[in-house]
Amino acid sequence: MSSTLEIQEVCKSFTKGTEVLSSASLTLRENEIGVLIGPSGSGKSTLLRSIAGLEIPDSGSISIAGKCVNDARTYLEPSDRQVGFLFQDFALFPHLTVEQNIRFGLHGVDKRVASDRVQKYMQLCSISELKSRYPHQISGGQQQRVALARALATEPVMLLLDEPFSNVDENLKAQIRTDMVELIRASKTTALIVVHDIEDAYAIADKISVLIEGRVAQSASPEELYSSPASSGVASVTGEVNLLSAKASSFGFTCAIGELDQPHDLEAGQGATLVIRPEDLNLEKEGDWTVEEMRYSGIGYLVKCINNLERVSVFVSAAELPAVNDRVGFKVHRMHWIVND
Repeated sequence: MSSTLEIQEVCKSFTKGTEVLSSASLTLRENEIGVLIGPSGSGKSTLLRSIAGLEIPDSGSISIAGKCVNDARTYLEPSDRQVGFLFQDFALFPHLTVEQNIRFGLHGVDKRVASDRVQKYMQLCSISELKSRYPHQISGGQQQRVALARALATEPVMLLLDEPFSNVDENLKAQIRTDMVELIRASKTTALIVVHDIEDAYAIADKISVLIEGRVAQSASPEELYSSPASSGVASVTGEVNLLSAKASSFGFTCAIGELDQPHDLEAGQGATLVIRPEDLNLEKEGDWTVEEMRYSGIGYLVKCINNLERVSVFVSAAELPAVNDRVGFKVHRMHWIVND
């Protein structure tokens, strides 16, 4: 399958030499839904705006559907990139009806073709009955559908969405998220979506790209990213995790939990970081760790324990729940190791 988006070593700095993007590289295949996530200020929105042509990179290249839109000698205007952009605030015109908002992006398109597209995407997004209403007369979820229909009506090669779930009611987010992904897949459009919540990323992405300090630190499927993060920085944004300093040995690793059997190809004494998810530990009734706090998580309890300066979290059921200040230990049944950054 061919690539719709290819970003190669894009750099971007703003005033006073502040580097926002640092050799960022990313590829998305045709019809793939990609998610961009990372700490605040890592360059997510800047990268999205660079793809759309709303920011001009200092160096590097961007190609969309095999056509270079940005490099040292090329710059295509946003209107020539065949990219649809869904802004965080939806950017609907308050004085235009739903139908008029969707039609707005079709200036220059034959009137009959434009009318057919407006009807097609209103129907696809299930908003036909809202066509005569104004933005203030419909819900936030409906406004999002209107903004999506407007972006899709231009029939772009690629769709860019900047934090589409940030202003959505938490009680409705899961359904809105599901509906949006179904609409994007139904339109057979490649999409890159910026999110700040890793649960959103896991729910919608074919590929997740983690942006740290302006660089794409890892691009992988949700499953691979969760089980095998490439660095401690990546691991820290991929959900609840224990990151333990360790030393390689002939049998595995030595860390604050103890001696752990784990195959590796490191030299004895070499430093590493162990990535252990809370669900990959079992709590034992005796040990050197002290229960510090507990938090109900819906599927059980997240128990946080301390030993000197190290902390470890573990998921347990109500039947296994210890008391605060109990002394406990751990048995590790799965881990991932990474060479120290």
